[in-house]
Amino acid sequence: MLKGILRAHTEPLRALAAAWLAAGATCYELWSEGERLAQWPEGAITGEPLIEAPIMAGGLVVGTLRVAGATGPDATQRLGAEAALIGSLATIEQELDTMTVELIDMQDQLLALYELTQSTRSHLRIDDTLASLARDSARLARSESACAILAQEQTLLVVQHPPGAVARTCRRNCLGDSRVARACCCWGRATPNCRRGRAICALSRSRFAARRSLP
Repeated sequence: MLKGILRAHTEPLRALAAAWLAAGATCYELWSEGERLAQWPEGAITGEPLIEAPIMAGGLVVGTLRVAGATGPDATQRLGAEAALIGSLATIEQELDTMTVELIDMQDQLLALYELTQSTRSHLRIDDTLASLARDSARLARSESACAILAQEQTLLVVQHPPGAVARTCRRNCLGDSRVARACCCWGRATPNCRRGRAICALSRSRFAARRSLP
């Protein structure tokens, strides 16, 4: 995390280091996970006295600022304020990264929904429509497999993606008054569509690559 901060804000950090050196300090360093990321001036020998300030981001210590050749409460308070500033930058960078990932995921979901609506319009047979629904839903949920189940009177239509994803014993056990609900229970989480208290269609998926809810 702090490596990215160092790359993006090298000049401001160098200016902070120059101010310390001008005030009599002999070395200004940035550390993270036991590794020295930067040192001003380069090649300086760290000696005593030495003051440190932790860099916090997201409630965790992500690094340390060190200054050699400076003492006193004023120097300690100043270094703490600089560490807090760097921690705020790291927190903002972390939040931006999270927002970027969420936006990419949202874009993928919208694209999958668009392709789903387009593909279902081109099918005339119900099994082809369910196959398209299962395939695109698996992609949308980022799961390895999915199935679409449709109950029609005494028949149960199960379409799987990929083919064979649902065990035959599971399909046999799904027959009965609550066949769709039982199909969902033995397969995994499902999103049933109900009419007049009776489940007539359900969509189910398993083995998530990431936790995600179907829209």
